[in-house]
Amino acid sequence: MSIYSNINTKITFFTSFIFKQTKLQLIQKRYLYKVQHNINRQIFYIKLETAEKAVLLYKKNDNILDIQSVNVPIQYRRQGIGRLLAETAITYAVLNNYRLILTCRYMQSYYYNSIKNTDLEKHIIGPSNILSSSNNDR
Repeated sequence: MSIYSNINTKITFFTSFIFKQTKLQLIQKRYLYKVQHNINRQIFYIKLETAEKAVLLYKKNDNILDIQSVNVPIQYRRQGIGRLLAETAITYAVLNNYRLILTCRYMQSYYYNSIKNTDLEKHIIGPSNILSSSNNDR
């Protein structure tokens, strides 16, 4: 066994371990935090321990949801809470046959880096900079 194949095995194991840990953390967040939806105010939100809220704001126009912003308090960032809000909003849109405009930069980044696929592309109608198939056009 060469040193390179040994290193590749270790890298593969480490990457697999990290991915499993990240997935586990996200699953834990789903049980720890309940995403709530206020249709009248056009928000998805999570009540946090400090009485603060993480919020995803959208505007609805007919069958279009324009996701405007995702706001997570600083002390809760990088814990998967924004992702949980994003996944919930996208799932809601797909299940209710809405089209999506991803105005929010976080949502654009999340779409490109985590979930872009041909099935979801059918629901995304804007903004124009994310409609191209190339990531370089952003």
